[in-house]
Amino acid sequence: MVDLDELRTDVINILEAAGFSVRRDELMHGYKVDVVAEKDLVAVQKDFKIICAFVHEQSELTLRERVKEFRELNKELKADKCIIVLVGLEAYGEDRGMAKRQNILIWEKDNIKNYLKCFSEKDKDACNRLMSDLGLESYTDPNLDYSSSFYCG
Repeated sequence: MVDLDELRTDVINILEAAGFSVRRDELMHGYKVDVVAEKDLVAVQKDFKIICAFVHEQSELTLRERVKEFRELNKELKADKCIIVLVGLEAYGEDRGMAKRQNILIWEKDNIKNYLKCFSEKDKDACNRLMSDLGLESYTDPNLDYSSSFYCG
């Protein structure tokens, strides 16, 4: 069984390792957002905002309902990327397609493990790979020390 708190911590660690400022459990425009991450992309003079929600078996909303909610919420927040993290669930073709059409990423445990592995091994391209997956071209953050250790815990 997948531990929700552990997965949430892993997602936060990944985003922080990539230089994002992260907040948890935000109430925004009447919606609960599990994780909000923001980063000033100095090289391209842009602020980049991510909102994250976790969907699991005990969630009040199904994946499809969460996708619809994020679509509405993002009209207000104008996040650059929305991520739904599945905990102990799978997304099937129709739900994945619906999310993709709304510019929403679906992360599962394997996605998170791969990012953690890259960052923990001090892979200097880990941040670029993550940023590319988030929809940005290759991006090197001048404020990050790519040689520093990363805590996977």
